[in-house]
Amino acid sequence: MITLSIPGVVNVLAEWGAFELLTLSSSWLSTTHLAAQAIVLSFISAAFSVPFAISISLSTRLANLIGAGLQDAARVTVGVSLFSGLFFPAIDAVLLVLLRKVLPRLMTTDADVLVLAIAIMPTVGLVHILDSLSSNCSGIMRGIGRQDISGYATVFAFYVVGLPISFMTSFWLQWELEGLWFGIGCGLVVTSGIQFMFIRRADWERAVRDAKMRNDRS
Repeated sequence: MITLSIPGVVNVLAEWGAFELLTLSSSWLSTTHLAAQAIVLSFISAAFSVPFAISISLSTRLANLIGAGLQDAARVTVGVSLFSGLFFPAIDAVLLVLLRKVLPRLMTTDADVLVLAIAIMPTVGLVHILDSLSSNCSGIMRGIGRQDISGYATVFAFYVVGLPISFMTSFWLQWELEGLWFGIGCGLVVTSGIQFMFIRRADWERAVRDAKMRNDRS
């Protein structure tokens, strides 16, 4: 259980830490940028509850199927989950874009903050879709007991690729908040790509054997 749980903790904390660093970095732009960042992050965090719930249910369902030795049903579950993990977050993203002039006004009346929050909302919506895909891939990896791949991929994608790009585009190219979110989006593309390639090449029979060995040991 420890060997399964530690990589899962690394995966979650690495992504959480990256988004927190994003907020801390926005404070170096100005207090107005920090306020706008706090607003959009609140909404995307609420929207993330949808793909995160799909990811958790996917992990449970997939693990049950793998434990029962039903490889074909597991493959179908993966396909359905990938579709669901993109379809519903896409609806969230569309709502964020369509309501971008309404939602920030629920949290502030400051004109300067509103301008920044409204401008960044479409980018945040796109990042939400990418984050949902990453979460879905992580759910699949948890279901087949390969959280270690997700952990390594997340640390590499965010701290070697994503955050350096965020800092460069935000401060050096002066894209400000757009740059911060652009870098995180790049990190999400990388971590999703790494995990998706592993999923495409996954040996389902080996996953069943590994699950049986874990059950026998416990």
